[in-house]
Amino acid sequence: MNWNNFIDIVKLLRPQYYNRITWLLITAAVPLLTTPLWIDIVNIILGEIKIGIIGRYDSLIGVAVIIIALIYNTVHKYIVLRYETPNEPAYKKIKQNNIHDFGALCQQLLPIIRDNEYIFKNCGPNSNATEVGELRTDLTVWNNLKKDSIIPNNNAIKNLIEQNKDLIPNQYQDIFNKLILHIKAFDMHVKNPNFDYTQHQFPKDISEIITRTCYNYAKDNKRLKHIQRWLSKKIKSSHIENGFLIGSILLYPQEAKDADIVLLSKDDNKSIDSVNALKFDFKIKFKLNLHVTLFDSKNNAEYNSFVDKNIIKKVL
Repeated sequence: MNWNNFIDIVKLLRPQYYNRITWLLITAAVPLLTTPLWIDIVNIILGEIKIGIIGRYDSLIGVAVIIIALIYNTVHKYIVLRYETPNEPAYKKIKQNNIHDFGALCQQLLPIIRDNEYIFKNCGPNSNATEVGELRTDLTVWNNLKKDSIIPNNNAIKNLIEQNKDLIPNQYQDIFNKLILHIKAFDMHVKNPNFDYTQHQFPKDISEIITRTCYNYAKDNKRLKHIQRWLSKKIKSSHIENGFLIGSILLYPQEAKDADIVLLSKDDNKSIDSVNALKFDFKIKFKLNLHVTLFDSKNNAEYNSFVDKNIIKKVL
């Protein structure tokens, strides 16, 4: 057995502490293994009359319940691990055969562009005039990611645009050409750090164009509508006041590997259990991870503020 197999077994057997059913069953079964103290006291008082919780098979029943609980926990954990999605670079997820119009092209481009934006924001140089954080001087990670992630992503973006140029509306041809020039100039800069590519910066407006196109294109997606209806029905029957569907699922529902929702609790004591059950049921139903941002009933203002910051959203 190699180390990776050992890690997989540990993950499988590791108990899930949010799994209340497992612990409830074990807690109920343990007293059956040994006669509780209060039963002994009652039997002493009663003398010849002896009582038990169930009977002479108390211990066997206790063992059986514990085995059932552990099997349940193991199956539960297996299902969670079974539907974990591998974290692959955005450029490796392209499905060229699905591109038949501009909306589909944008849905392939957006995850890659967002991947680049995330890397640049968190690792890239932050000497921009609008940057208020501490100046990032150690660019070792950025320099590595430029070659390992940005360049492959850029090549994928350039290929998608060039192979589907006839699908791009005339009013957007110029800005897409600017993106191609930026990609080529950036590639030259990576090969030769002395090359100045400041005259060919990333055209910022293109992100908004692609995002808006993706959202309009995804509105009638059957999978998205199914997810929205299912979530709406589930939260109405739980301890949730209201909620919104947000994130990438609204932009490219066929390619999204997870879904994000923000919820306002109605009953703070019960909502956490409801959310855990919702996340598990969602994973089984749609083979996707569900990320939940939960606000308790006392933080209504913070909830509204969070929702307002997400321009693209759907009510549940």
